[in-house]
This record gives sequence, structure tokens and C-alpha cells, in this order.
Amino acid sequence: GAMGAAALRAAGSLGYEGAGTVEFLLDAEKRFYFIEMNTRLQVEHTVTEEITGLDLVELQLRVAAGEPLGIEQKNLRFAGHAMQARVCSEDPQSGFLPQGGRMQRWQPPAGTRLEHALESGALVAPNYDSMIAKVVAKGRDRDEARRRLIMGLEDLLALGPITNQTFLVNCLRHPVFAAGAATTAFIDDALAVLTAQPAARPHSAAVVAAALLQAVGSPHAAVTTATAGLLPRQPRRWEFTLDGTACVATLQAVGAQTTQIQLEAPLGGLIQQVTVQRLGADRVRIDLEGHGVEVPFALAEGELLFRLFGQVHRACDRSLEPAKREQVAQDGRIRASMAGRVVAVHASAGEHVTRGQAIVTIEAMKIEHTHLAPVEGRVLAVLVEAQQQVALRQVLAELAPPQASA
Repeated sequence: GAMGAAALRAAGSLGYEGAGTVEFLLDAEKRFYFIEMNTRLQVEHTVTEEITGLDLVELQLRVAAGEPLGIEQKNLRFAGHAMQARVCSEDPQSGFLPQGGRMQRWQPPAGTRLEHALESGALVAPNYDSMIAKVVAKGRDRDEARRRLIMGLEDLLALGPITNQTFLVNCLRHPVFAAGAATTAFIDDALAVLTAQPAARPHSAAVVAAALLQAVGSPHAAVTTATAGLLPRQPRRWEFTLDGTACVATLQAVGAQTTQIQLEAPLGGLIQQVTVQRLGADRVRIDLEGHGVEVPFALAEGELLFRLFGQVHRACDRSLEPAKREQVAQDGRIRASMAGRVVAVHASAGEHVTRGQAIVTIEAMKIEHTHLAPVEGRVLAVLVEAQQQVALRQVLAELAPPQASA
């Protein structure tokens, strides 16, 4: 009430007309402080719409067209509690760096409000803010809204660029947030927990990854669900990465659609028979832990993306790669951590740089990220220039290894 009265006084003192949003900060003693006023609706206007039943965008347009507002404060009725989460194409495990690329599969959650303009196959470009959608949930109270928001986020299917979906769910499930005790320091204080991948069911994810790579997701697949019954029943060792972690499994066909999978490193000791049934071009049904689980998937640039138990996983087949193809730990190549625009080049060819020295800064989705020298050495070449657009993982500069620059 006091905040609303202060906002009205601020707008009235200016003779302001039109939509506007006043922001305040609240401290532990319930004292509030003015931050700013935006002459528009805020991203969070959906929560007001949910508990009032008003369409604020429509009201904004009508007022801008010179029509009267048509409602008075005394007519407003608030019902329940609403909560919104911003889904962003960013990687929380890499400092929330923006992630652009093709959204291979996009499916709104059932029964949950979603504000978006995406569809399967749409390109998430680096030219704009990283927010790609808003999930909005309403409940009788805050806790019901929070739980419904978790379900909506887990039901939203986004297979493509890395998003902050898991981070948002981790926030909503955190006991501090659940208790309503989160402050502006909450994310920094709990960052390690909030950015962690769920530890539950790691064996299940690895089994599904191995089964999917064999059945639908590997360009080198020797066994598919269509031909498994015709192939020799000989075990095959399968090497793959799951969410960046190297995994090994032994697979043996035991039926037309059934494979026995034994996990080795790093999830050894599990043997399971898995049946994979195709439900369409981008979805399979897998028997797992005694239950049938529908697993949506997509293939993108040699990578298999799939969702299991509300979590998106990324797997790559490494079975036929040359042995130990890894480069030296620090090969001197500096690659773009995100697609975007070069805003500054801080070094030039022939220059001696120290480890951690700024080389190139890239901007994307309102975020600037400066790429640093991974080693001390001499700059062999800078391969980009200011204002140039670069792709993810594009080589920006090359440094001579330390021994070569001595």
C-alpha cells in the first residue's frame, strides 16, 4: 500500500500520463527505497495480470490512443499469488554467457502460461537480449504458485541453445527461496548449488544416452531399432560424452528392439536391458527403472539433445574418433565463447602477452565478455577485427606456446 501510494505521488508530481512502472528495494526492516521509474510496462507485468484479471497491454494501448482508463483503484480485486520466471538462452555454468543458435525443438508447457515468440527450428540470434520466454504460474498462495512454476519450467521443452531452465528450477526449489527469505545476495551466496546439474539418476541419463546414440543419434551407429534383430549378438564398446563427461558402455543386442547396456567409467556396475520404441521422428519410448518413459530428442551438429525427468542432456558419440585426439592442454588458440560482435581488440600480432591478459572482447545479448590469454607467450595472429560478427567457438587469435616464444 505504501509503495503504491509513493508511486502515485511520484507520477502525479510529474503530471505523468500513460503506463509506467516504479521500482523500489525493500530491506529487512520493511523500509523501501526508490530505484527508478520506467515509462512502460515491465517484464513482470504478467504477475499483475494474473492476480487482477486485467490485460495491461491492452490498457496501455488504449490510454496511448487517448481513451480513458475505464477503471478505478477501488474496482481492482486481487486474487491468489503469481510468479514468473525468465527463460534465457544462457549458460549458468559458464558465468551466464549468452547462447545463440537453432532451437531444434520448442514445445510450450501444458496448462502453464508462456510468453514467447518461438517455434521449432527458430534461430536464437545474438542481436537481442538473452531472454527468450517467460513462464508464469498462479496459485492460491505463494507456495502453490512456486510449485506450479516448477512444473511449467520442467514441462517446457527447449532443445537447442543452452538455457537457464535447470538454474531456475534449482532457485525455486532452494529452501531459502521457498521460505521467501531470498535477498539480492541469494544467487551469489548459493551459486554453486544453483548452477549444479541434478545429481539424481545419473545412471539413468547415461543409459538413455547410450541407447539413443545406438538407436537414433549416432552417425556411426552399427545397431538401430530397425535392424537389431538381424545383426550378430556381439557386445560392442561405446564411447560417448554426456554433458561434457566421458562415458563408456558395452552394448549387446538381445532382441529386435532390446539392448543390454553395461556402464563402465565413470558410472560402472550397472547392467540394464533397455527397449527403445520409436514414437515419431523426434520422440522415443524407453523402458527405464521398470517404467516406460517418453524421451523427446533432437540431433544438431553431431550432438544428441534429449530430455529426461525434466532435465535436458547433451551427448556425443566418440566411438570412432582417433585414439587420444586431444590437443595440448593449452594450444594457444583463443575461441569465441559465444556468438556475437567484436567490440574491441586489445592485442596485436607480435606482441608479448601474459597469462590472463585481455585479447578480444565480444558483445552479445547486452553482455560483454573479454577473452583472456590462456598462456604467456607471443601473439602469432589476431584473426578478427572490431565490429566483426563471429560464431561460437570461432578462433579469435593464436598465441605461440610459452616454449616457442622463449
